[in-house]
Amino acid sequence: MFGMAGMALVLVLSFALFSTLFGSVASSLDSKGMDAHSLAAMDELMGKGEPADWQFRNLSSVSNWGIASQDGVLERSKLAALNSTLASNYTLVRERIGLSRYDFSLEVSDFYNGTLFYSMGAGPGNSTHTISIAEPAAMDGALVMVRLRVYG
Repeated sequence: MFGMAGMALVLVLSFALFSTLFGSVASSLDSKGMDAHSLAAMDELMGKGEPADWQFRNLSSVSNWGIASQDGVLERSKLAALNSTLASNYTLVRERIGLSRYDFSLEVSDFYNGTLFYSMGAGPGNSTHTISIAEPAAMDGALVMVRLRVYG
């Protein structure tokens, strides 16, 4: 009698432990995937874009939404175009930069005093995890900080 009850208890505890461990592993894998997608999106955004003059083109011809005119130098016309595009086509941009499963925001601020020049995208909503990536760049001869936040 005790043997069957003990076996049942061990089986229930084993199942509970397995469920907890499997949930932790799945959560860890989701987090790593979110990290990878966030880094790839930041790399794309910090590039020149494709085509390089995408801010003057039809949205259907844009394959990369880079905001730089050259490595480490931001272009205001691209920032303004991205801001406008995100306001009207957030989902399209989110999908094309590889963040279709997540929400994101992008900020450009003064490197030294934090004055915000651009803020675009979506807020965290009901997300439980946030990844924040920041890179310095130049804009109009001044040092700025570009911050991508991805919410999942």
